[in-house]
Amino acid sequence: MIASLAWRNARRNVRRSLLTAATVVIGVALATVALAWMDGVFASLFDAGARQMGHVRVVTEAFAAREELAPLDEALPDAAALSALLVEVPGVERVSPRIGQPVTVTVGDTIGDTFALAVAAPIDWFNTVLRLPDDLVAGEGFSGEGTDQIVVGGVVADQAGAKLGDRVLALGQTRDGALAPIEGELVGIVRTGTALVDQAVFLPLPAGQWMADVGSGASELLVYGADRNEALALAASVRAALPDRGVVVQAWSEREPLASMAGVIGAVRGVVASLVILLCALAVWNTMSMSVRERTAEIGVLRALGLRRRDIVALFVYEGVVIALLGGFFGVLLGGAAATYLEWVGVSIGEQVTQNTPLPIQTTLYADMNPTVAATGLLVALLTALVGTALPAIAAAAIQPVEAMRARR
Repeated sequence: MIASLAWRNARRNVRRSLLTAATVVIGVALATVALAWMDGVFASLFDAGARQMGHVRVVTEAFAAREELAPLDEALPDAAALSALLVEVPGVERVSPRIGQPVTVTVGDTIGDTFALAVAAPIDWFNTVLRLPDDLVAGEGFSGEGTDQIVVGGVVADQAGAKLGDRVLALGQTRDGALAPIEGELVGIVRTGTALVDQAVFLPLPAGQWMADVGSGASELLVYGADRNEALALAASVRAALPDRGVVVQAWSEREPLASMAGVIGAVRGVVASLVILLCALAVWNTMSMSVRERTAEIGVLRALGLRRRDIVALFVYEGVVIALLGGFFGVLLGGAAATYLEWVGVSIGEQVTQNTPLPIQTTLYADMNPTVAATGLLVALLTALVGTALPAIAAAAIQPVEAMRARR
């Protein structure tokens, strides 16, 4: 009976109910687009970050303490043996040694002034994890594990004036600080729009080990499982397999700056949802307050016929929920359509933005319209109804039957 009365009351003033529902539609639609956009951008960022940083990373304690200096003298001494141990850990699908150090890059034999980050890793890691072949703008990339091949990012190629087939000299240093040049044929140029790739030089692992003079060692081991979202559990398994070895094991979500960003996304989602709830709740509150004033006498009659205070509260809450959920449903459809368009087409932000940040942000950002976003939109609509009807419903329940019928409203 209460639900039937609530539906009847929602249809008594169609114009006002539609205006309130339209407010909810707009609010929920905007919230849906915003949430889908954030999910898409952050998911892309986290996916790229987890690929480049590893789902889990293993380094020496000394390396972790001085990481910003890229201390080659703190490298893991025998990366091959440690990798063989880790691939036996349940959940581990791949282990890739990696070495990174700053170098100068030039074409020919002279020392140049183009600075870049040299990244040395197995060719398979470049091809299947970092996916360099997908981003080639010139050349075919590495053809083997030899030390005589170099791939560079587009920014490095532009600054050094390098082109395919040139002999490129990368000048780094050994773990003892001595100069260590590597010369190789430029076999590929990659461009992604991100600084982490476009401003780097890529070397086969043996070349990087020779340059750093670390033998079979590596600066870090990147460990990959089936899903980046299971990285914390994978990190726990890796730690258990490496007791008392003086290493630091971290999941990608525990490393900065991604660790801070993972917390930020939850806070931003909460702020967006709260603002929409507040604004839409004001519209519902206005509608319900006017409804209470217009039906004071009717409320008194219902109370005199035996309806309890909680029944009156339920009556107005149901009415608000009907209006808000209808608005929320159409808001999710409208916002979902816009979010799906952004998921297909994306928005280009340009290389000037992505090249000036250390984060792996792509030049084109896409939304991610998923069931969680749709469910959140409907939840926002429901909370809008509950917040917006709370005070009017309580005020209606406080009306005394005799005074209400005297008011003749």
